Amino acid sequence: MKVGGLPYRDSASPWPTDNAGIPLTFQAQIVFADSRDIIPEVPGDILLVFSDDDIKLYFEWVSIDENMLLVQYDEIPEQMERVKPYFGTRHRTFDIIDTSKNDDLLINNTDGTKIGGIPNWCQEVYTKLNGNFLCQLQSVLPVSGSQYPLMNRETCEDEYESLLFGGLAIMYAFFDGTNIDYVLLAED
Repeated sequence: MKVGGLPYRDSASPWPTDNAGIPLTFQAQIVFADSRDIIPEVPGDILLVFSDDDIKLYFEWVSIDENMLLVQYDEIPEQMERVKPYFGTRHRTFDIIDTSKNDDLLINNTDGTKIGGIPNWCQEVYTKLNGNFLCQLQSVLPVSGSQYPLMNRETCEDEYESLLFGGLAIMYAFFDGTNIDYVLLAED
């Protein structure tokens, strides 16, 4: 998983735009190549996430190709905001479902960014989205002054240097075989 920076994207492809022709901001990429056993069938290895100024999300699938010439910073159109790169590492775990207590469904699952499994809804409202759960991308609030608060950052410049995805939200994405349905929910 990577947030910000440069997307894994063919430099020969035109940069994505909204309906008005305004270039989109690259937000994140989520690599599914090593997670195919826990997600529905998807049309690519990497999901690129872009947004417009209204935080409407746009998605693009790409496949890993050793011969592809990747986009460089000087090929990206001017944008309102460039998101600083943050990287995550994969940690495989599992979700536990327990129905032994009064027939109530108890889900003990991972909080944070994740691929597959069961979504960890940040609010009591369980939103119905079309398709099967694909992933969730959670805002990151690193502690300023701590050493290596993020994998690729020795320090954070100040307490406000963070990934506030969609304004302190969590993105939940579901895939129906053709389209991605998503919702951004504010954390409690």
